[in-house]
Amino acid sequence: MGTDGLDRPRLRRVAPVLCWATVLVVASVIPASGGLSAPGPFGVGADKWLHLGGYWSVTLLAAVALEARGRRTLLLAVAFGVALGAGLELVQAALPARAFDPADAAVNGVGAVLGAVTYVLWRRVRDARGGRPGNDGG
Repeated sequence: MGTDGLDRPRLRRVAPVLCWATVLVVASVIPASGGLSAPGPFGVGADKWLHLGGYWSVTLLAAVALEARGRRTLLLAVAFGVALGAGLELVQAALPARAFDPADAAVNGVGAVLGAVTYVLWRRVRDARGGRPGNDGG
């Protein structure tokens, strides 16, 4: 283990979270294109689906990186997703080409919770099929 506390396996788990969070940050601060307000499935704007998917995936990746088995670590993953989403909405309020949208912040939070739910379901299925904790087959 290095002096920074990130051994190779841990770095392999954390790197996807950091990469995806970086994508979300960049996508949140560049000027928005006008085409995302078109209705998507169920009449919900396409931008809301992108928010949902973005924060679903970053929270799922965070739960995997934390190897969340208990409530505390799972809540930490959700808190990360929610804080990232809320924080970026606040950043957008200060940008001339972007705007704070409470609906976006809410959808970010829903995505974070759904990411955690997906993780829990995935762990249950994996464990039921004989997957060993700490052995993801990779």
